[in-house]
Amino acid sequence: MKTDDILTDKVREASRKLVREFGFMNSTIASTSLAPSSLHTLLEIDTKGPQTATELCAKLNLEKSSISRLLKKLVEAGLIKEVSHQLDARSKCLKLTQKGCETVQVAHQHASTQAREALNLLPLTTQKAVLEGLSSYAAALEAVKNQKDVTRTHNIKIINGYRSGVIGRIAYLFSIYFSSHYEFGQYFEAKVATELAEFTSRLENPKNQIWIAEKNEEILGSIVIDAEDIEDEAIAHLRWFIMDERLRGTGIGQELLDKAVKFCDEHGFKEIHLWTVKGLDAASHLYDKYNFVITEELVDKQWGKEAVEHKRVRVHKK
Repeated sequence: MKTDDILTDKVREASRKLVREFGFMNSTIASTSLAPSSLHTLLEIDTKGPQTATELCAKLNLEKSSISRLLKKLVEAGLIKEVSHQLDARSKCLKLTQKGCETVQVAHQHASTQAREALNLLPLTTQKAVLEGLSSYAAALEAVKNQKDVTRTHNIKIINGYRSGVIGRIAYLFSIYFSSHYEFGQYFEAKVATELAEFTSRLENPKNQIWIAEKNEEILGSIVIDAEDIEDEAIAHLRWFIMDERLRGTGIGQELLDKAVKFCDEHGFKEIHLWTVKGLDAASHLYDKYNFVITEELVDKQWGKEAVEHKRVRVHKK
């Protein structure tokens, strides 16, 4: 047996032990009367806020029929309820009820106590190693899933121009991602929606453009070139570059950025400017690849919460 095989087997064995010790083999979990899949659904909504059935399906790795039955039972139990998304009335989101919130708090308390007691048996350096190892391993597993998932790229279309629902959907994608990773709230979502709505009113200018990645008419990503947001006509502003988590690691982001950069070169822009939040590693890798250089760093509260922002500039070389 190769060394890699031995390591793989040991990781699998440890994973099975975690599953058993956390109680996932039981019919109910974490001092609740819920099955693991039901509790995970509540925890996901609690952590990320109201979500659509499609998003929960992808996040929880469940079939559509399974998630539909699960959500129906949770609604009937009074743990979640359907609400309209505030920026896209066509989309229905699932939100925790008061009973759902109380159930989640019981689960949090149980799981936190269990994890804390185990970690207290370990030296501090080992505790940190556990966090780093589990986080990296979970991220790697998710990356493997994403590469095999919805995004068989021949099913993804990239189109340019406005289409119905784009403002609400893009604002929603930004809100979900940045509320989870940076704790940006309602102010941020409203600002994105307001500014994006203003931009779409200027799409008659041939130097303004928006590209959308979609599958089965569901908008999964976007990127924008705004020729009028910066006073210098030779400078384009790259804005609203975002992707659904299901698209990460598939190459769609690079395809969107490539279209935006080529558009700017073809329309004679000397520079492309953009602002991004520090810590967006995947996007930063793409920006580096296309020679967007960090020219400024500042700490700002323009999104309602303090964040470190980077200004990047790409100079067109003829």
